[in-house]
Amino acid sequence: MSAGVLMAGMPCVSAQSADQLQAADWQLTYRVYVGGLHVLDATGFLGLDGDSYRVGLQAATDGFLGRLASWKTDIVTTGTIAEDGAPRPALYRTVGAWRDEPRNTTLDYDADGTPRLTLAEPPPEEDREPVPDKLKPGTVDPMTAMLTAVQAVAAGRGCDAMAKVYDGRQRYDLTFVPKGAEKIAATDLSVFSGEAQVCGFDYKQLAGAWKGDDRRSRRDEEERRRRDDRDGKDLLMWMASAAPGAPPVPVRAQGSSPLGTVVVHLAEIERVGAGADGPAAKPPTR
Repeated sequence: MSAGVLMAGMPCVSAQSADQLQAADWQLTYRVYVGGLHVLDATGFLGLDGDSYRVGLQAATDGFLGRLASWKTDIVTTGTIAEDGAPRPALYRTVGAWRDEPRNTTLDYDADGTPRLTLAEPPPEEDREPVPDKLKPGTVDPMTAMLTAVQAVAAGRGCDAMAKVYDGRQRYDLTFVPKGAEKIAATDLSVFSGEAQVCGFDYKQLAGAWKGDDRRSRRDEEERRRRDDRDGKDLLMWMASAAPGAPPVPVRAQGSSPLGTVVVHLAEIERVGAGADGPAAKPPTR
């Protein structure tokens, strides 16, 4: 879960979601390293426009990692900002694949905010325990959950926020834990240097767990449970405004994976769309 949430924190866009871009949205480029090796890039956007928002994620493994674990995802979330300031999703769509098998999900939201699963490939019941209907009302998608942390940092509360999340396959509570401010030194890996708010994560799964394998030994099952208990506890994210006028965004993130430590750096940020002034910040050159 740690590496997955880490990537979900990076707002990104791809060709399929480029039509969501509007004037003055912020487009970002991230560099992702695993075990010290550069394994992939992700480009993206975050749009906040009055009472609406647009955010997404696009990434894919390549090279050696792609041959070892072929994976790609393209996520788009759109929604509105309610009168109480809370983000309310209207559409959550993921298009992707794992080992060349499709992993697609679409959630639409009723007027009262209740999510409706209108597309799921494969059906979640194939490999996960069902999520009871009573746990779905009042939830948001993973990208909207991350937006609550952006809002908290922008409001000066660190990343003090909590979200009830349903992604079409599982239901969990995600609490962002403020861990104070930290100064990030300048490097040639990132466009950002300066003070950032450090965020920890507390993840509590309520439903939608992977179905058990009857052949799994008790020892393996106990190890899986210990691993689940650790999920999110070693994941950190640094958030700050990386360009004049930009909202707080993840400028660095770090977590674990079976292949080693995952580190994500913000490599570029720019405004896009009609009237944009072009690049706001790019990585330094050697």
